[in-house]
Amino acid sequence: MKLSRLLFLASLALAALAALEHALERRSESARRAGVRVERLVDPAQKEGVTVAAVTLGIPGRPELVYARSRGEWRCMSAFGAPVAIGQLQGLLASFLEARGVVRARSNAAAATYGLAETATLVRFHGPKILTAEDRDVLFAFEVGASVAGGALGRAFVRALDSGAILEIDHDPTRFLAWPEGQAFPPLLDERLLAGAWPRGVQGFERIFVDFESGASLELARRPAPDAGAEGGLGEWVARDGTREVVALPYRLAGFLNFLARATFTGLADPRDAAGLGHDPPFARVTIVPTGAEPLELTVGNAIDAEGTVFVANGASGALVQTSAESARLLAPTLTMMVDTNIPNPWEVWLSR
Repeated sequence: MKLSRLLFLASLALAALAALEHALERRSESARRAGVRVERLVDPAQKEGVTVAAVTLGIPGRPELVYARSRGEWRCMSAFGAPVAIGQLQGLLASFLEARGVVRARSNAAAATYGLAETATLVRFHGPKILTAEDRDVLFAFEVGASVAGGALGRAFVRALDSGAILEIDHDPTRFLAWPEGQAFPPLLDERLLAGAWPRGVQGFERIFVDFESGASLELARRPAPDAGAEGGLGEWVARDGTREVVALPYRLAGFLNFLARATFTGLADPRDAAGLGHDPPFARVTIVPTGAEPLELTVGNAIDAEGTVFVANGASGALVQTSAESARLLAPTLTMMVDTNIPNPWEVWLSR
């Protein structure tokens, strides 16, 4: 047999083997896919026409937490009605209602393997009849087990209580449920001092007043810069305290406004206890006048202990939040803090936040 014919037959054999191997690989892959079926945690049909009006969390070792809409916004009813961080709440909802996953077990015998024993967190989504319905109008209920590394949104083991199936899903809800030891407030809260008070769509502020209980005061007012055109220019802020009027240093004002937008609290208290927490009388009242919106009022209390603990009452949200004496000082500035170039910028660290 000629060499060329042998080479031709050999090439045919190799091609046949390659085709057979490819066919076997495809069959194996199809079998794997058939054995591991990706499915939605919540069937889309179950979500049609459904409105989630409340969320309850059962975190091991903690009292039940109730989140619901009240006075026009989501609040934690278990934390004196403190405003909720909407982005985090939406993330929690999506972690279940938009999740896809793979069933890993259907029996309770395997629960501990997936972190679904006594340490599991219980998450329930309720309809509007949570307070009147015998079953508390539960729409969906899940147990959250261990989280798993991987994926853009993390992964976690979750048990749907209606079916009992344990799924590994492509969203990790534990990032919204953490309540570390030592943290004085529950998860999902808007932790800013101005939580619930920052109006949506506000483009800036026109005036800020600080009225101290001692009688002193400060007014910060925005006005067009002298060299600004009729339509443009960043403008400038004037600081007045009743005795003099000075242009505020731009970086002081920028740091102060950034502080107002980003400063956070360290704890919460019952607003009914304000009088006994340094508000009878308070240290100062801060009134912020946004552009095109109603004024916001914060009441800054006096320090109540040697550590300098101060409570601030948020007039818009109704919350009474705890902060440090330093944060209280930055919240209620004096004219000197705004204009004196001989002292460091009190809000320097806030310029880069």
